Amino acid sequence: MAEPQFKPARPPIEQFISDVRGQGILQTLNPNLKNDPVFQKVSSALDFIIPDPDNPLDFLGPGGKVAAGFFSNLPLPLARKIKATMKKIEDLELKVKRERAARKSDGPAASTALEKAENSLKAQNEKLDKLFEEGGVKGPPRVIKNKEEQLAETLSKDNVYHGGIAGLKTEAGEQFLKRPPAATDDAGVAQSTGGIYSVLNVDDPRFFNFSGRNIDPKKSGYIVSPELRRTVDAADMPKDLQNKLYDRLSELQQVDDFGGLTPLERYTYFNISKILGKEPIKNSGLVPGVFQKETGDIFRQEGFDSILFPRRPNFKGEGKTLISVADDNLRIADEIKYDEVADFIRKMSGK
Repeated sequence: MAEPQFKPARPPIEQFISDVRGQGILQTLNPNLKNDPVFQKVSSALDFIIPDPDNPLDFLGPGGKVAAGFFSNLPLPLARKIKATMKKIEDLELKVKRERAARKSDGPAASTALEKAENSLKAQNEKLDKLFEEGGVKGPPRVIKNKEEQLAETLSKDNVYHGGIAGLKTEAGEQFLKRPPAATDDAGVAQSTGGIYSVLNVDDPRFFNFSGRNIDPKKSGYIVSPELRRTVDAADMPKDLQNKLYDRLSELQQVDDFGGLTPLERYTYFNISKILGKEPIKNSGLVPGVFQKETGDIFRQEGFDSILFPRRPNFKGEGKTLISVADDNLRIADEIKYDEVADFIRKMSGK
């Protein structure tokens, strides 16, 4: 007796779409609305535009049937190959990112796995190009990214490092580093509430200092996988952003008595002066010691989620600094207890 053949279960979204195609959006969502004339009109429209999960042309990219128009002249077998290859590329891109984030303790094994994933990704991209050539098309138009998007993409390829309060991942289960709420301490001193500081190099002395300094409350080191969208280079800012910073600095300078500034305004003044290189201390770099919320607001309003600062010239061993001004773009890949950070740095840096 032949064994019964079972189809693999579809992903939930494809199963939902299949149900809609088979019995309509009305029956799929709520059969009790069948007599509602308004919903019937909406239902008809949705049934028309829902893509067919069994037609690869409907799933070749964002936009459903818009994408299908691009491939409408391709033979169906070729369209299926293109769809499968694009899915492999998407999966491999995620795998490469995961392997980069998992290099904490795997040593050579992690490097080997990452290299294998990168080679596979390259091979699949080359295969996709050949499939497009076979079909006589150039492929989907590539989006030209501006320099801030390109910088964000480059920084997102590697881990960054952050030292902070222990237990964010292991105890609280937090997946992302998040900015604390705006506040001052009892003496009116502003806290760093406008952004999250990270360093690019594992052997940057600030990573160790902020991971182990002040044991109470306990600290940890964090390996962070950045997911950035637009990163501005503090040493090469767009003119309109510079002008906005200069305008705000001018407003603060116009206060008759410097003592009339609130503690938060005073730190905003220091922030902007530092970033623009106007601080009176020469060769101290552009990185603010405290990054206040209002300063972060300026960058957020201009559409940036992060700022890259050059190394401070007079601070031995330091590298570049990344300040994230948006939540949910610094994913915690791993947490290292404060008493293990030194060994981790030695292992990763080979020092």
